[in-house]
Amino acid sequence: MQLGARDDINIIDRRWPSEHYNDLAKKVLNELNGSVVFLGEKNDSSICKSIESNINSNQLINLCGLTTINQDAAILENCTILVCNNSGLLPLSVALNTRTISFSGGINLARYSPYFKENHQVILNNASCVETYCLKCPMKGRACLFPIQPETVLSKLKIILSQL
Repeated sequence: MQLGARDDINIIDRRWPSEHYNDLAKKVLNELNGSVVFLGEKNDSSICKSIESNINSNQLINLCGLTTINQDAAILENCTILVCNNSGLLPLSVALNTRTISFSGGINLARYSPYFKENHQVILNNASCVETYCLKCPMKGRACLFPIQPETVLSKLKIILSQL
């Protein structure tokens, strides 16, 4: 999982809420008996550390802020699925053909959506303002991203895993 995403010049917060990542990580560990690895930039490490201490499982490995891009690539090559915001490691995962589930607010999906659609799913909450690409949104992406629930993502994870 990559929890971070750059705020586009204070226009939109492109991050799925950290509390949703927390809940999803718990579900992956408990319901899927899987493992979770956190990747990302140093400025996101406090969020990842908070979730890590909340969950306290040896099946959760927090590497956020501790790896280089080359190390991230090696880790992603060995991951089954990357769950992330529309940022950073998403295009790297696509290039490595690692399956992805990503979140997107009001952006131009024709331009920013991952290629190879069968391996990469974008979860988009179709808020009524999506055509403005969040330029006029007073909620900075919250209408698009906050309503997407961990259970929705878990369902998609289960479908992907059943097809492997």
